[in-house]
Amino acid sequence: VSLPSGYDPAKFIMEKKDENIIDLVNSAEPLVDFTLKSILERKDTSTINGKLKTAYDAVNFISDLPSRILQEEYIKKVAQKIDMSEQRLFSYLSDVNKKKREQTLTTIRRKTYPKAEVEFDKTKISPQTSIELEAISIIIQSEGKPREILFELEKDDFKYPPAKEIFTLLKGGLIESYISSI
Repeated sequence: VSLPSGYDPAKFIMEKKDENIIDLVNSAEPLVDFTLKSILERKDTSTINGKLKTAYDAVNFISDLPSRILQEEYIKKVAQKIDMSEQRLFSYLSDVNKKKREQTLTTIRRKTYPKAEVEFDKTKISPQTSIELEAISIIIQSEGKPREILFELEKDDFKYPPAKEIFTLLKGGLIESYISSI
């Protein structure tokens, strides 16, 4: 609720009748509209820099709205007000939402696994790393020839540190069991 100019809440209540307060509350614009209006009025949107800052603030606010439909409607309104393409604002909204989801997942992981030192991102596994991990998996799950190949490989054949460490442990364990069986 915006009070008339020159009034703070206490002064307004003291000087005006109860009906005025009720009328003011009933005629108040929705909080989202009020906030976006405030964001749009803070910056000079006649300049590119002002438009960018306004778009940044507005989209970050809109991204917190719980409904995609509401987000879409408010993006359209902002695009029209600052004379910027809806497509650009939707693209930025998508980036912001993705970043927030990633931050949420990271926060959940940190709460669930507080001592985890290394974050594992499956999207960043190189083909080489994938092959090394698959080779380790085959060696672990099989008997006979694949396990014999293990004796021919060396630690330096692996570049991915976790694969190298697993290989070293596997080879050490297999050599010990081979020696004890002789």
